[in-house]
Amino acid sequence: MATKQSLDWNYTDKVLTELTENEVTILEAQKMLFPSPDANKRKVSVALLSPPSSDDSCSDSSSPSLSVCFRSFSTNLDRTFDLPTSGESVQGIEFMGFTHDAAVEIYRRWSNRDPTTPDRITDYVLGYTYTLRRKESEDKTIEAALTMAGINSELRAVFQDTRFEQVRQTQPLNYWVEDTIRTNFSALIELYSRLKQSAKLGPSIKQPKRAHFTSSTFVPATPTVHSSVDAEAPARLPDHTMLYKGTSSDTPEGPWRPWIREEEGERLCIISAPYGDFNKDSGAYYFSPEHDTAEMYRQWAEARCPFSES
Repeated sequence: MATKQSLDWNYTDKVLTELTENEVTILEAQKMLFPSPDANKRKVSVALLSPPSSDDSCSDSSSPSLSVCFRSFSTNLDRTFDLPTSGESVQGIEFMGFTHDAAVEIYRRWSNRDPTTPDRITDYVLGYTYTLRRKESEDKTIEAALTMAGINSELRAVFQDTRFEQVRQTQPLNYWVEDTIRTNFSALIELYSRLKQSAKLGPSIKQPKRAHFTSSTFVPATPTVHSSVDAEAPARLPDHTMLYKGTSSDTPEGPWRPWIREEEGERLCIISAPYGDFNKDSGAYYFSPEHDTAEMYRQWAEARCPFSES
């Protein structure tokens, strides 16, 4: 039976820092950014979604007991996807998982806030989904409840996908909606951080070899910009117990450290926040001895948050 859980937005000390004009110029020279017909969005190369090395999808620790494998990343570097130019915008709210109309209303409320309030736009985003915590929402269908909360049609379809029903039922609907929105927001911040890091390298950075651009280069992004590698369990080592965990790398539950920057040894990016079933006062690592179970959780995370590595 799912317990009533909610997620804390205190993690939003992370801030999306917008690109400067100089950074945009450098990134365009690197072919990481391309002109966009929408002034509120940027066309970004899917190379930004790729792991650090295309030859190795696993990050191994010096200790044989711990490793992280990327199970989803971009492979076609000629594709682009859209990023909002700002997290504090209608487009930024849409990126988190809302319909256009809901995003407009959330942004209107935030724009008209008392200038002395400490609330951030993420507080208003979360507040808009509080309808899912009301008792009357429990009697609604998933489609009706998510529609009332302003969730877009793509996410509504994911939440009703029967492949993920068992995973979804482990937590109440509001938990997964908040987790999805927060992860998408965290992923947006991480992607902008990567763009800024790339800009620091200067315009002469060596880029992966690309084919000539075609009309399909600027196809609007969909979850298909990701492709999964072989999801079979790795070979079991003699005299070892194999444990697995499937999640998004930008999940906001732990200290919010993406895998791509994780140091060798302790993997803080996969730690679960306090107040879980068995970790009331501290963070904890939850794993499963069943690879298929972990893979299902990974696919659930990927379907909800396609721009976060999983």
